[in-house]
Amino acid sequence: MSAQPDYPQDFQQRLQQNKAAVAGMRQQIRVRRAAGESGIVCSQAHSDLLDGFLRRVWGGAIRGARPELEDAFALLAVGGNARRRPAPWSDVDLLMIIDTRLADEISTLMAAAVRDCWDATLQLGSSVRTRENTVEFAIKDVQFATSLCETRVLL
Repeated sequence: MSAQPDYPQDFQQRLQQNKAAVAGMRQQIRVRRAAGESGIVCSQAHSDLLDGFLRRVWGGAIRGARPELEDAFALLAVGGNARRRPAPWSDVDLLMIIDTRLADEISTLMAAAVRDCWDATLQLGSSVRTRENTVEFAIKDVQFATSLCETRVLL
């Protein structure tokens, strides 16, 4: 995993840092749009900021855990987030794929990351699946399968 900025373990410090980061992202986009940048450019900039935030939060959740856990999950952007077209106040679509053998431990870490995002005022549209479950569900649900056509790996 690449080097991540410091991510405080203290809940209150983390909460304030995350809220400030999300508010700052939204303000940056608001200023850029007001200055006349196109909606597409602003969406892509917003996507880049969201990606950085999500990588920091998920990296912070897993940092300090057993090293093999870093390879036991993947965080994917799906939907508008995958297309780099997130709306400033829309939900952030994510798919977390976890290794079945370490599911309990990874799920606990992912729950902390999801909570941190919600506490920071990001609304997540997320699901947690195993590789096998992802394939099975895609076979049964064409809408889910279609959403997998445009994914981006965040972690």
